[in-house]
Parts: sequence; structure tokens; C-alpha cells
Amino acid sequence: MLGTLGEGEYALLVNLGSYSRPARMLERNKAKLRLIEGSELAELVVEHYSKMSPRYRTFWPLKQIHVADL
Repeated sequence: MLGTLGEGEYALLVNLGSYSRPARMLERNKAKLRLIEGSELAELVVEHYSKMSPRYRTFWPLKQIHVADL
């Protein structure tokens, strides 16, 4: 896939699991490659949820809760 990228294009691969060590090493050596695994995707969704369009919020209907610190 990386060999087919044109000028200004990047490869983004999202995996709900995790990537192997060789895959992560490849990512470090390829500036045009970005790998996002499940835990990072979850963090990104929570971090940017309030900025998401309502259309996309329906995919992840999150509700904010408050937990008392005892």
C-alpha cells in the first residue's frame, strides 16, 4: 500500500486490536504511515467526542457520568 501513495497522501490503518512489534517498527520508519490501535481509538473518541457531529455521535452514544472520589 505504501508504494501506491501519491504526493501529499498518507496511510492510516485502524485496528480494534493491537499491532505487532514489527508493524510498529515499520511505522517508525515510514513517515507516511500511521497506525491506530483499539485503545488509542477509544481515547481519541472520548477526547474529541464533544466536537463530533451528532451524525457520528450516534455510532458511539456516550453519556458522561461523574464518580465521587471517596
